[in-house]
Amino acid sequence: MGDPLVSAPQAGNTFTLRPAGHAFGMGFTVTGSAPWTTQSLAPSGTFSGPGLRTGFEVSMSNAWALGGLGDEPLYFEWNTSVGLTSASGSTSTALSGPVFLSFGSPPEGAIDATTDTSGGTADASTNASILDGSGDSATINSSASSGPGGSVSQVALSTTNEGGVFTAETTDGSAPTAAAYGAIFDKDGFAFAAAGDLGDTSLVTDWSDSQFSLETEVLIGRAITSGTDWSIFASAGPSFTFTDRTLRRTERFVIDPVIAGVDPIELSLSTEDRLTTRSYGGTAGVTFTRLLSPDWGITLGMSGGLDYFDSDYVGTSAVSVPARPTGIPTAFNLQGNSTSMSLQGVSGRVAASVKLSHYLESGGVLGLSLFGDYAWNVPTIATRTTGSTPGSFGAGSASYSGTGAPFRETYVTTGTSWSVGVGVSYGITF
Repeated sequence: MGDPLVSAPQAGNTFTLRPAGHAFGMGFTVTGSAPWTTQSLAPSGTFSGPGLRTGFEVSMSNAWALGGLGDEPLYFEWNTSVGLTSASGSTSTALSGPVFLSFGSPPEGAIDATTDTSGGTADASTNASILDGSGDSATINSSASSGPGGSVSQVALSTTNEGGVFTAETTDGSAPTAAAYGAIFDKDGFAFAAAGDLGDTSLVTDWSDSQFSLETEVLIGRAITSGTDWSIFASAGPSFTFTDRTLRRTERFVIDPVIAGVDPIELSLSTEDRLTTRSYGGTAGVTFTRLLSPDWGITLGMSGGLDYFDSDYVGTSAVSVPARPTGIPTAFNLQGNSTSMSLQGVSGRVAASVKLSHYLESGGVLGLSLFGDYAWNVPTIATRTTGSTPGSFGAGSASYSGTGAPFRETYVTTGTSWSVGVGVSYGITF
């Protein structure tokens, strides 16, 4: 981090004078980290973040000359940078029955979805009930049947103080095909079950992953006489880093209505996973600079450090059901409870850079840099299985009975991260 302020080496010198001054830079970065693995409605039960993000970094470096130490002066430096990286995408997963999907701690309740096409008609039924966290309850018993040439597409929603029940059935007597869907949800979790021929029904996931970072360090440094064409400058001091990473997702069930011209039936879960980390530590580094010509020079830099980190995680969710002409007269939205946890520990990091500098007659320095860093034991999030799904799932039927216990949980752990980039800078000296 930071852009060393180095003036043009003078012929015959065995070191490079590091003048007081300011430098400003901007770079394009690619950041990689252990993918976040968080809970999801996907058949796998988890969603893995992209791992790779792209963005930019703006940096500022300041140096002031202090009193001497031996033959060389000491320099006080303050370097800081601000970065923003992001990634986004969308996926669609086709669903086939029977299927059971869940998130968080699904509420106490039951879903029974059954279909039958053996008698020449298409029959589907869904019985779903919930007892939400406040003690309020709701039940829906719904069924549909179609003979040859007929079709049905229907949906129902019943809400409670802190949750709701959703059912849908589609039948096509000509095929014949039938599908039954049910969901129960409250502020702590979500459960979905479906059976039959689900047709073009899919789970569509739209996601975005972004991270804001602020790094600052205060260093004391001095030139080191090398007796070679390379000028060496070493520095060390305290550092502080703040990162705020947020993964947002919307997972939508897009249910095939079977009937041409009828809009798909939708039910969605929106989630946000946010991890905020503050790191306090120390940094030590060294740079090696030499002339390539009277107006050009090259600088190689490397640094490392250790940090104590304090990381906080907050996860939130919300359920949405859009309005439909029949069955759902008004849109429904339920904001879930938040989940929070923290983790403290020690992480390490190393960094390296190569900079090509052009020294101007005005005393300014133009720079083109390649840089990269690697960190270990940095906070990240993961998901683990905590229980099995209670129920039975067979041909044409899906039966679920929940007690309110979760099947998976998200937790804070540690992993690795890295970034590489290219940047340009301009420095002025005084």
